[in-house]
Amino acid sequence: MIFHLKYKKREVIMGIMFTSQEVIETAISAEVNSEKFYEEMSKKVKNKEIKKLFEDLAKIEKSHINDFRKLYEKVKDKMEEIVGDEIEFSRYMRSYMESWVFKTFEEKKKNINIEDLNSIINFAISFERETILFYHGIKDNVSKEAGNIVNEIIKQEIEHIITLDNYLKELKGNIDELLFVSLEGELLASKFYKDAAKKAESDTAKRFFKELANYEMKHYEHLKKIIEAREGKKKIVKIDIEKLKEKIKPEVKGEFEPNKSEIAEVLQIGIESEKKAYERYKKLAEKIDDKEGSKIFEELAEEERKHQRILEDEFYNISNKGMIIWGD
Repeated sequence: MIFHLKYKKREVIMGIMFTSQEVIETAISAEVNSEKFYEEMSKKVKNKEIKKLFEDLAKIEKSHINDFRKLYEKVKDKMEEIVGDEIEFSRYMRSYMESWVFKTFEEKKKNINIEDLNSIINFAISFERETILFYHGIKDNVSKEAGNIVNEIIKQEIEHIITLDNYLKELKGNIDELLFVSLEGELLASKFYKDAAKKAESDTAKRFFKELANYEMKHYEHLKKIIEAREGKKKIVKIDIEKLKEKIKPEVKGEFEPNKSEIAEVLQIGIESEKKAYERYKKLAEKIDDKEGSKIFEELAEEERKHQRILEDEFYNISNKGMIIWGD
């Protein structure tokens, strides 16, 4: 059943019921808190990698704010529908607005030890989780258009938690933790390149990103074998490094890419991701006692370095020539 919230009705029970407009305003407030936090922390932390991470997360939160503001402009003068049980939903909204994300966010933030990256990241993970819970609670009680936007933002917030959690694991520097972070990193990289292939409009760019996606999946499968071998207390599985060294198939000539600006942005993100993957494999190579295993991770690191160079070349090509040209 769909309930229509009339303003006349709201005047009678002011403070109890919520309109879609108020729900969106609440979402904007949550995102503003997140953006301010990441911006503030990016200026305070000394670790360059974490600083860059927080700068990127602040930009994403800002895009969420813009999405919600555009949505608000569409519904601010309408009689927006709340789908479902109004009273139950309003109780949920009141409960959320009493949570620390709104009531004591600034106070809790003051207790963070700026010198302790674990403390900062754990705080970030906590409010990302709270925000996701809030979005799950509202997505089925707003319009279809709003629900679609909320669903997309939920996916992005989940990725934030995964990224932040991976940084926590890397800070511990444990071999097994680094292996799992690397495994997840290869899977995310493959998905990232598959998505990039969908965004590309030229056939050359589509094939280029699909091939990179397949390459990262090969790394994923090899890492999976290594982890399984370690769990079985066996020696690290010897990887056929020559298979990993298969070159990405060259194209004879380039092709104009219509979606130039977005693909350039995708390439920049890919370059940063490959840098991180290189650094992770170098760390693993240093920590592994087994010489054979150390060599494997050195080789994997070099493979990621090659990917980085390929992406840098293509970034130059698309920025200066407006096309993807890849080859030897």
